[in-house]
Amino acid sequence: MSSKKTLILNKEQILQKSKRIAYQIIEDNFDEPTIVLVGLADRGYVFAERLQKILKEIAPDKTFELIKVTVQKN
Repeated sequence: MSSKKTLILNKEQILQKSKRIAYQIIEDNFDEPTIVLVGLADRGYVFAERLQKILKEIAPDKTFELIKVTVQKN
């Protein structure tokens, strides 16, 4: 098994994709005054936080709520 890492997206590409996702959320929920973002702990929540920041820049007139979901493994 090779230990060589492959870069899928660089920092700029991740930001570009995140902005596109944010714009799509706004377009699909244009009439909604509040949009709820749900992130699966841990990394999903981190992404939801980043997305919330972008969304607030794009649509400062809307409210964006953030919810963290934790799955308990037995």
